[in-house]
Amino acid sequence: SPLAGKIVELHPALQGMEADGSVSQGDALVVVSVMKMESVIKSPTSGRVARVGRGIEVGSIIGEGSLLCVLAFDEGAKALSRL
Repeated sequence: SPLAGKIVELHPALQGMEADGSVSQGDALVVVSVMKMESVIKSPTSGRVARVGRGIEVGSIIGEGSLLCVLAFDEGAKALSRL
């Protein structure tokens, strides 16, 4: 995570609600609240959620630099992006 705060919203793919775990470029993956201001962390590319960070759920307090998820890109699914 680029900043510390409380998770107030998660993309369904990070909650395991989407069977294939797919996300599109620009999708809001996580909404973090810091001192009553909300920041949106968006997907840098289309792909699927390969892994969700430990303890990532609505209501959790996360620190700056926490691993939110690992995305596998659509194109060949060889490259990974850590958010």
